[in-house]
Amino acid sequence: MDYKTLQFECRDHIGWLTFNRPDQLNALSMEMARELRHFFGSLEEHLDARVVILQGAGRAFCAGFDVSGLSGGMAAVAPEKNMPTGAVTYGHMVQRVMNDIVIKMRQAPQPLIGAVRGAAVGGGFTLAMACDVRLASETARFNAANIRIGYTGGDMGSSYLLPRLIGLSRAAEYMYTGRVMDAATAERIGFISRTVPDDQLEQAATELAQEMLNATPLALRLTTVPVPCWGWAGARNANGVPSKAVSCSCLVPSKPRRHIVRDYGRHGLHTCHVRNTER
Repeated sequence: MDYKTLQFECRDHIGWLTFNRPDQLNALSMEMARELRHFFGSLEEHLDARVVILQGAGRAFCAGFDVSGLSGGMAAVAPEKNMPTGAVTYGHMVQRVMNDIVIKMRQAPQPLIGAVRGAAVGGGFTLAMACDVRLASETARFNAANIRIGYTGGDMGSSYLLPRLIGLSRAAEYMYTGRVMDAATAERIGFISRTVPDDQLEQAATELAQEMLNATPLALRLTTVPVPCWGWAGARNANGVPSKAVSCSCLVPSKPRRHIVRDYGRHGLHTCHVRNTER
């Protein structure tokens, strides 16, 4: 698929996904949302990219949903120019696409690193949450902006993800108020791993990705299976999305040799069976 709002390149097994609407602060249009859904759904095909870094072109990571296209979108799906019906239909369609993006991010076989510069608000805030690791420049700003424009502050799964990243009380504060979280605060409360100067953000993300690449391809891939399940499988079930049963088998080179099988089943729970493989 040829993307119009995204750029993707792979260098030395590190994939770089760039949100490429800098004139709109990389706000999410429906076209961009569909392209993101396709991209994250196709990451199994990008075998050369063992780690993927997300960034925004220009001075922002992602400024949330682009509301300038709302009226046109509602009109396009409104039967006989019935705008209330069109609003409900279009709103449901938008929400479904946005939810799919986050679910596919959490199912990605590669670790996702968010390199956040400037605004990451609304949907952009949630895209940052859905990454496995977040690094931020000193200009990074996060907030659940939607509540300030009459919409939910907990969309796209953020009401599930944010409490698991910073705790329920702090998450409620940010979602109910739309308060801005600066980079220093984000680091202090554990939302991001660390803050770096603006001109060092790409280097910091690259160094982290390279450190991950020190693991074998198999080890890195297998580790991405249980980590998202700990925090996200339950949300997939809660949203009516069937959880994926995952079976990971690996031989552990120890004496006695053990065969470990982890089955991730309903509600994100798992059991671990160990048996001796040496006679």
